[in-house]
Amino acid sequence: MRQNLVIGASCCLLAIAWSCRDKPMVDPCSGVSAPPTDFKMYTVLTQFLNPGLKDTFQVPEGINNFYYNSSTMDEPIEVNFEADPLSDSVKWKIGNDSRNFTNRKFFLQFSAPVGKVDVRLIQYRQINKTCFPKDDGVDTFYKRFYVNDGKTSQPILGRFKGYMVGSEQDTFTVTIHHYANSATSRGYYFIKNLPKGNNAIPLGRTDYPDGQGDVIRTLGNRFTISSDYGFSQMHNAGLSYSLGYVRNDSLVINYNLTRNMGKGTFIGIRKK
Repeated sequence: MRQNLVIGASCCLLAIAWSCRDKPMVDPCSGVSAPPTDFKMYTVLTQFLNPGLKDTFQVPEGINNFYYNSSTMDEPIEVNFEADPLSDSVKWKIGNDSRNFTNRKFFLQFSAPVGKVDVRLIQYRQINKTCFPKDDGVDTFYKRFYVNDGKTSQPILGRFKGYMVGSEQDTFTVTIHHYANSATSRGYYFIKNLPKGNNAIPLGRTDYPDGQGDVIRTLGNRFTISSDYGFSQMHNAGLSYSLGYVRNDSLVINYNLTRNMGKGTFIGIRKK
């Protein structure tokens, strides 16, 4: 009888061993996100026709120079800040602002070319030393951006020779410039000769001199043709989208007019 019990116990142990062998060990750190290494900081171009395209007009984090046109009359530059959504609490320090910001996500408006703005974020979260032995649950990040005077340092200003995609042999020059009718006026940014031969002047406006071109809204090195004015208005009040940018002296503009009135992509190189 004793021998049978020993044999039975041995069989049970063997069965358990084989059962454990069939089940792989579960990694407790599988799928666990590493501690954050950055936070989001971006702006969004405003005054476009379709609010559903807001993400299309987001200026990416690689852009940290924003250009303000006037210190008194123009729209403020709105900068968005976002900490990690899993953080338990946060502390922001934004430039010389004396306020304490403790929201994970918020925005600030800048109504003047204030120059350099330093940003510090401290965020607190649960410690995970099992997966990250050196984790202390505190993340501190620094960034910097500039709000500059757009009348003197806007990077999109200039003449760009190029073509519409699909008609590469037909080259022409697009001009982006600033115009103000007085020293105290905020003025506007205009784009001339887009599409080729088109210098639409906003209907009903008398404060834009002949030949200035279409009004555009600028931010960083990106811009959108104003949805209220310009050739968009000449084609039944609106663009479904228009977005342009300048990078390394190259200009790219994508636009799509409403009601199938035309669309295209212009690519140009700055003329020195």
